[in-house]
Amino acid sequence: MWYMPKPVTVSIDLPQPRSSVYDFLDRLANHEPFNDHLMTEWQLSGPPSGVGASACVRTRALGMSDVVDIEVIEAVAPARIVE
Repeated sequence: MWYMPKPVTVSIDLPQPRSSVYDFLDRLANHEPFNDHLMTEWQLSGPPSGVGASACVRTRALGMSDVVDIEVIEAVAPARIVE
């Protein structure tokens, strides 16, 4: 049986303008430095930002490792990025 996880929503208050934060996070390669404790061996493909940007990463957590594909499926500037 396949398990479908529930969506996760994350929010945080930052001193930078919303558009600057969005522009940074819209570029999938920029996610690597703040996820390096969980994800390694990043292989990017597709466009560098926006819908279709994708990465294949190796995850490591709780003594386990797996390969995960990440893809941006929705991008609404400057408010929302869905992976």
